[in-house]
Parts: sequence; structure tokens; C-alpha cells
Amino acid sequence: MTARISAKEFRALARKEARPSRARRKEEQDLQIAVAGMLDLIRLPEWIFFHVPNGGVRSKAEAAILKAMGVKAGVHDIVIIWRGRCIVIELKAPDGKLSKAQKDWAVEALLAGVVIFEARSMKEVLAILDLLAIPHKPVKL
Repeated sequence: MTARISAKEFRALARKEARPSRARRKEEQDLQIAVAGMLDLIRLPEWIFFHVPNGGVRSKAEAAILKAMGVKAGVHDIVIIWRGRCIVIELKAPDGKLSKAQKDWAVEALLAGVVIFEARSMKEVLAILDLLAIPHKPVKL
């Protein structure tokens, strides 16, 4: 016999599944802070980086204002501009997965010529810089 749930219960479960756990969000936040610190230390003047602060809890009114201002769901965490190229990196916890919005945005970004990566550690971010031959100060991790 299969258990039945109401449509309301199903939607609540789907919302819960779509949201990363609090622990995973904290893990990704800690990784973001560590990566930003590393990039600040190793960056050379030939390139810049920044974080797109799309996450976080906001009121419905604030979310509506930000959406009207052009905030897009799914934009990746780190943006690097080097030699006229746009490279983006989505940072994920070891068991984290891209959301549908992140996957959809990645498709649009790829079509626009953006270079896209996903990383789960500072070493992976450093490996991306090295793969693309983006110059940086030496670092040991």
C-alpha cells in the first residue's frame, strides 16, 4: 500500500528538497569566504574578481525590488574578468548540487561566451586559474 499525501504536503516537501540544508549553506559560505581571501592574496593587477551576492534570506518586497533592478537567479558565485574574458565559478559544498536556476543560467551564460566552472575547494579554484593560465602570486595550500 502506498502512502498518500496532499498537494499542499507535496509542495512543502518539494520546497524543502529544493533548499540546501543550513549546514550546507554554512559550508558553502565558509568556502566562499576562504576563496575570496585567497583570491585577494594571489591576485595580480591583470585581473579582477568579485562575488555576486544573490543568496540569503530577503523579504518578498526586497526580493521584488532586486528582481526589478536586474538581479538574476542562478548567477554563479565568483566572477573573474581577465583579458576581456568572463570566467565564473560556482562554489559548492562536497555534496552540493546545482539548482535548476543555476543550471538554466549556466546555459545562457555559455551561449553568451562565458567560461563556466564549478569548484568544491580552494585547491579546485586554484587549479581553474592554472588551467586557464591566469597569472597569480604563488600560493601553497
